[in-house]
This record gives sequence, structure tokens and C-alpha cells, in this order.
Amino acid sequence: MSQLRYISLQEFINEIPHQMQGLITDDNPNSSVAKNPILKQKALAAEAEFESYIVARYKIPVRATDGTVPEKVRQTIYTILKYHMYARRNALTDSINRQYNDTIKWLEMVANGKANIPHIDGDGTVETTGVGRVVTGGYKQRSTFDGFV
Repeated sequence: MSQLRYISLQEFINEIPHQMQGLITDDNPNSSVAKNPILKQKALAAEAEFESYIVARYKIPVRATDGTVPEKVRQTIYTILKYHMYARRNALTDSINRQYNDTIKWLEMVANGKANIPHIDGDGTVETTGVGRVVTGGYKQRSTFDGFV
């Protein structure tokens, strides 16, 4: 299985109330122990969903100017992951739905050049031409999720 490039599963688990961990991560709803294979699969999908919005504008994987993963990137992926983990058990709340929808709106703005990811250096700048976008600064094709739909 591929490696996560932006987030930590343990940090995500630490943010989920203990009584919900088993419900959203294990196929046994009575379990209280997080099962990482399911969580990791969903985390990889969350990272891929994030990258699908930014790939036309930023070099993948995105990094801050100091080489770390920007907090906004991590929080965005955690929000996507949280939404999909709760959705798999029909446990979504209005708050989780709202957070996810706001996150997707922000990602659409990033994709359309109306917002930027904070703390990213010039490697992923976009120059707009009369025809479309030209990505500068070393755009490279992602390979971890080739064929991911």
C-alpha cells in the first residue's frame, strides 16, 4: 500500500472522540479500537482528492518553503478524511458536512486561481495566458495515485 505524504493517521485518530473511533474505522461497529487498514485506505483517498484539485497549479507533493507540509494542507486533508470516515457509517453531522463543503469550495477556488495555499514557494506558481494555464516551476506528474478515480 502507498505511503501517506501529508498527514499522520495517529494525529487524525487523536482528534476523533474515543467512542467514535471504532464506529468509523472498523467494520465491527461495537469495536473501540481504530483499525488502520481501513483508515489508511481512506486517508490515501483523501490525499488523492486534495491533490486532484491542486495538481494543475502546484508541484505534487506540495511543501512549504521550509520543506514541511503546510498546516492548511494537513487540515484540509483531515477534513476530507473525517467526512469520508463518518459518511461510511452514516454518522455525518451538520458540522462535519459544513466543514467538508467549505473545504471543497476553498479547493475549487484554489483550482480556479482565486485562492492560494499559504506558505508555498514559487515552485507552483501559475501564469495565466489568453488560452489557459501554464504551470511553471517544475510541475511533475503524480505517480502514487495513477489510475485513481
